[in-house]
Amino acid sequence: MNRSDARMIAEELHKFIRNDVRKAVTEMATAETEEYLNAKQAAVFLGWKLQTLYNRIHDIPHTKNGKSLIFTKSALRKFMERKESRTDLAVFPGTNKTFFDILYSLNK
Repeated sequence: MNRSDARMIAEELHKFIRNDVRKAVTEMATAETEEYLNAKQAAVFLGWKLQTLYNRIHDIPHTKNGKSLIFTKSALRKFMERKESRTDLAVFPGTNKTFFDILYSLNK
């Protein structure tokens, strides 16, 4: 290995390290400015009734603090983006009901 090869390797390593540090700093800044919501606030944010939120809790990203459910806005946004691409959670045109809502109401 000559000097120019070593320099090229060092520059590539520097790029990788710089990108990793930038990513870590961005994640830390996002975590510090994250907005947390309780169940009522999350239901309003999603445009759902509170009971719908509880019925679908196994699909929604959340944490528990004792008996309280804690949601983050960023996780709920990602959930909504995923939800829009899934047919079982897509809202039918002309209604505010999803395929899941209709199936659930038929099984009652």
